[in-house]
Amino acid sequence: MHFALRAALNVLMVGNTLKLIDLDGAANFSKRDLAGGKVSSAFVPPEMVMLLPDGNAVVRGEGLVTAEERITAEPAQDMWSLGCILYLMFTGSTLFQCTVEGNMSVEDDLLALLEWRDSYKAKKLACVQDTLARNLLSLLITKNPKKRISASRALSHPFITGRPATRLQGEAESWDVFLSHREGCDDDVVKRIYKVLVEMGLRVWWDLECSIPDSGLSHEECNCKGLVGSAYVVCVMSRESLRNPIIQSQNLESLSPLSACDNLLLLWRFALELKDRGMVKGIFPIMIGDRLPDGQYSNYFKSGCNPNAADVVVESVEECLMSHLEREGLGGPYRSGESVRSVLSQVLSNQGGFLEGDPKDAIQTLCHSVHSMVNVINSTRASINVAIAGDEDVVKLKLKIDEICESEDTASILRELKELVKRRL
Repeated sequence: MHFALRAALNVLMVGNTLKLIDLDGAANFSKRDLAGGKVSSAFVPPEMVMLLPDGNAVVRGEGLVTAEERITAEPAQDMWSLGCILYLMFTGSTLFQCTVEGNMSVEDDLLALLEWRDSYKAKKLACVQDTLARNLLSLLITKNPKKRISASRALSHPFITGRPATRLQGEAESWDVFLSHREGCDDDVVKRIYKVLVEMGLRVWWDLECSIPDSGLSHEECNCKGLVGSAYVVCVMSRESLRNPIIQSQNLESLSPLSACDNLLLLWRFALELKDRGMVKGIFPIMIGDRLPDGQYSNYFKSGCNPNAADVVVESVEECLMSHLEREGLGGPYRSGESVRSVLSQVLSNQGGFLEGDPKDAIQTLCHSVHSMVNVINSTRASINVAIAGDEDVVKLKLKIDEICESEDTASILRELKELVKRRL
């Protein structure tokens, strides 16, 4: 990685080609070299700044801090610097006031970079007029380096490619819930679930009720766009849809690397990718048992409905996933080559519910759980946003809630939230 990217002095025109120069501060991140061999303080990311005991901040650069206080080089650090350069190109001003060498000229700005509050970031982004440019920049100047956009994903962003996207990362969703089920399976149950969720006031995408008129898109493409626009995913699973003894294409045990693309598996694979990106906030599996002669339903697991999914990677699913991610400007997959067994296991690892016993009561209970999952987080965020003005403790609370909203289940969110509220009071 370069590690000394800044607004000037790094690019040389050679003939008709731009050459990146000034590589004396470069570091090999694959060898875990230390970052900061050469730094320009106005272009380093927040993780490159540390707080001293006297309350001042310093860049973790060579000769400025001890070797133990420096951090290893990571590509995400260059992506922040790229964001700083793009900010100058978009606005005509640097992200932080700086000298011609790229060092901050206002002493307190280093502390502002270290803290890098959402309110400060929002104020800076407001200066960028173009929506797509502003979104790309917001992903580049993200405080958490693990969540900062990668180079490959940046190159796939709609601002670069010119391709339209259903929903940009960080934008609000159009649907509360995406109802995922295998076409032609459990239709009566899914229809009742859809009806109850809608009656509860949720915006629900279900392919039999929702479409994108005059779009010219295939059923698969419409579903993927609906998924990208949704906050939560409900995965309906049953013997009929996952372990069908008659229809091999509906049996996850029968899939092979060369099988045709399984649309249900594709949607689950896509949902997990969106969850990694923070676009899908939660996944709720609904496990349907076998229907008994008296109209009751058995337990999904005890009845043997859950398949022993094939431990293979279906190439066509991975190819379709990459195509849809690229189409939506989301770059390549975070996870490469997920097996059928791994995808099923990850979906089931989320807190969900069973449709067993009396179907009417079970559906009502399941829908209340889904409704709670959606509203616990949304109402909490809304309340904290109202209270956020100038209160440092509340700011920390908001950041923590944003963090725990990525947890695997609602129960863990509630437990942590209660502890936070206790400490806040």
